[in-house]
Amino acid sequence: LEENQRLKESQMCKICLDKPADVIFLPCGHMVSCGQCAPALNKCPICRKLVSGLVKAFFATISQSGTQRPNTTDHV
Repeated sequence: LEENQRLKESQMCKICLDKPADVIFLPCGHMVSCGQCAPALNKCPICRKLVSGLVKAFFATISQSGTQRPNTTDHV
């Protein structure tokens, strides 16, 4: 249970701590921010490299029927 909570927290935006981290910073590749917080950052909060672009990550989720479907929550 505690490990499950830590996993959830590790996947949250490190800026607002409210939404899933689903934006990849280019060129470094770190994924630590949500779509609302990412555009306000000029440097990656992890490695401090200048951000030249943002990529929205889509995570596949398994439905109850066993088929995969993309998770389309927020967009950058």
